[in-house]
Amino acid sequence: MPSPDPGILVRNRNLLSSNVSELDGLLALGKRPGSTILPILRLAYNGGTLGFTNADQQRTIQIDAHTYRLALTVGVQPLRAAPLLDDADGGLPQRFLWMPCV
Repeated sequence: MPSPDPGILVRNRNLLSSNVSELDGLLALGKRPGSTILPILRLAYNGGTLGFTNADQQRTIQIDAHTYRLALTVGVQPLRAAPLLDDADGGLPQRFLWMPCV
């Protein structure tokens, strides 16, 4: 199921899908103080538990481990990939399937 808004995470039964049209936006989020987006992406790659607890139970989200598959597409211009590749010690770039497209 395509995301209604690029960059928004959509859950359809057991599929989590998101489209990030530009890597710069994702990395900018990752650089914000207290941001957990890059570690969360690494966790989701391995099928870990996702979610957070909120005082309002209706806003609490939890997706149990190994109950979903993540599909994430990220648009990366080759000359703009360095910041993503700089996270090699964290293992993020190794979790992507890299391929050219036209």
